[in-house]
Amino acid sequence: MSEAGLEVIESSTQKTHEWIGAIAETAHLEKRDAYKALRAVLQTLRDRLPLDKIKHCFPKEMQALWSSWSGAL
Repeated sequence: MSEAGLEVIESSTQKTHEWIGAIAETAHLEKRDAYKALRAVLQTLRDRLPLDKIKHCFPKEMQALWSSWSGAL
């Protein structure tokens, strides 16, 4: 994997920890419970929102992947 790929992963991990910390502080939760709450919300959004309506929120690489995959169906 290139260094740029590793930087993206590190950045994503850092942002995730920031989100969990903010949720824990705002909701007065332990970080473990904040993680569970965030995971539940994200999974619910993933399962209920139509991907065609939200794919513009994804990075360009994921949009291209989705377009090529959905066209093959």
